Amino acid sequence: MSSYYGDKRILLLMAVCFLYLLFASKELRRKLIYPVMLMAVVIVNPILYKYIFSKIVYKRMFWVIADVIVIPAATVTLMRDCRKKWQKAIIGLVSVLAVMFAGNIVYSHENYVRIQNMEKLSDTTKGVCDIMLAYDDSPRCILPVEIAVEARVYNGNIEPMFGRDCYGFIMRAGARERALANSIDSVSPDYEKILFYARAEERSFVVAESIKPISGELLEKYSYSQIGSYGKYDVYYCAPEPDDNMGWLVTQLASYRVENRLLHRYVIEDAGGHLIVIDGGTDRGDATLMQYIQDYGGNVDAWIITSYAPESAGAFADLMDKYDIHINSLYVPEFAEEEYKSVATQKQWSLYETCKSFFGKADNVQKLKQGDTIDIYGLKVDILSDLIVKNGEKVSRGAMTLALTGREETMLYCSIAGRLTKTLLSGISDDYNIKYIQLANSGRVLDGKAYHTLNPEAVFIDASNGFMETEKGQNSYNIKAYFEEQGVGVYQFDTCPNSVHIH
Repeated sequence: MSSYYGDKRILLLMAVCFLYLLFASKELRRKLIYPVMLMAVVIVNPILYKYIFSKIVYKRMFWVIADVIVIPAATVTLMRDCRKKWQKAIIGLVSVLAVMFAGNIVYSHENYVRIQNMEKLSDTTKGVCDIMLAYDDSPRCILPVEIAVEARVYNGNIEPMFGRDCYGFIMRAGARERALANSIDSVSPDYEKILFYARAEERSFVVAESIKPISGELLEKYSYSQIGSYGKYDVYYCAPEPDDNMGWLVTQLASYRVENRLLHRYVIEDAGGHLIVIDGGTDRGDATLMQYIQDYGGNVDAWIITSYAPESAGAFADLMDKYDIHINSLYVPEFAEEEYKSVATQKQWSLYETCKSFFGKADNVQKLKQGDTIDIYGLKVDILSDLIVKNGEKVSRGAMTLALTGREETMLYCSIAGRLTKTLLSGISDDYNIKYIQLANSGRVLDGKAYHTLNPEAVFIDASNGFMETEKGQNSYNIKAYFEEQGVGVYQFDTCPNSVHIH
């Protein structure tokens, strides 16, 4: 408000004009002054906004104060009452000078820039669009929202993935468009996800801020290259090449409260707009998972629960209790309840009973055991071990171990499986092309050599540096150091969300 009204002298000038009109003209008093008084009582009354209306909206209402009506009306009325032309001229001049010195010139504000092109758009938008149009007459692109809102105004042949509609101004955008709009404008854009969908939908151009560049490794992976820059933006290009099967995007999620905590929270997406959730983590900080689900319209195509430990199933129980989430297929471990109750901790059994109350209301629950295989929209999921681990292993370290396989590559998801994972790993190296591994129990159970026989490209540790540096999580710290020495990538909570692509 102060940037518009300055030091409030314009309001003082309006008050003087208001008082003058109140006594100078019965007609204006009826047509103008009384309506303005009513507006002041109802619209810009701070007491009403404090107790009834929204506090956030209050200062925006100052833009509807009738100064632009009252001040000219008082000037015209005063000039009309003067008989001599020189008097009218002086009053008009004084009125103009009073407005100039009492108010601020809006166009001098830092948010306003002088436009140098005939389209009256920002020079940045024009420059970025010209770079794309030099390569393609009808560029399909993913743009930051700041540019996307103007791109089609500049040239109707430009096809951004989202624009003003991603905020509902023109038309409602889909969940994927909203998610990508949020990501590309965030402090740390998820470029793996952005480029994945850019290739999947044959979006030849991706524009990103220069201070948040796309890594050369990702550009090479998705065949993009930088073709130019304008202002604060870089423009990347990839010749459109149809790909009927883009594979799957696996994302490790944490929360803002991860210090010294464990949780297993993964989402999987494909180019067809399907969402799979594995576990979900604890009920602390599960807003990060709920945001993903909301981006898909509150719909989850498949949810897999690998164990009933709080760090795996806690978020599921919490979110199902709070929100209306539609799950097409829910996969849970199969076991004998009495056997499970005899070995489960009190927390695990209580959480199982809570989840079971939701299972009883659903007709989409499928129980899984070791040896089962399911197909979720082309993603093959093999159950390599089930929840109840024999040979005296504590159930708190037992869970379903999954092999998630696309066309050629596999991600091994070990959940919180225990030491028997080592036996399991020794027998699968010839059966799968394992590219990524989610380490069992956040890397605390086995050493790196047990996993390294599978020659992974990268591993996931479901913990933060703060957890790994404590005495309790020391093995996680050691296993991280081992993989880094071997040149294997390590993903952990400190850099979440972390996304990888399974072909």
